[in-house]
Amino acid sequence: MFDDVATEAERMDADDKVLAFVRVTGVGTASGAEFDIRIAHLWTLRDGLVVRGEGYGDRDRALEAAGLG
Repeated sequence: MFDDVATEAERMDADDKVLAFVRVTGVGTASGAEFDIRIAHLWTLRDGLVVRGEGYGDRDRALEAAGLG
């Protein structure tokens, strides 16, 4: 479905949370349309295990949810 897909991740830790900002870029195989998507994943940990995962399309909201904004 996609050609030239690349993913970049930036990780930030805050107490019992891991916040990862992810950028995914690529090109649609059939359409040739380029895409550039930026999302954030916030993982809450307890005793080394993930107990909650949340996704954000807005970097500021993700930082706020992690207690970093």
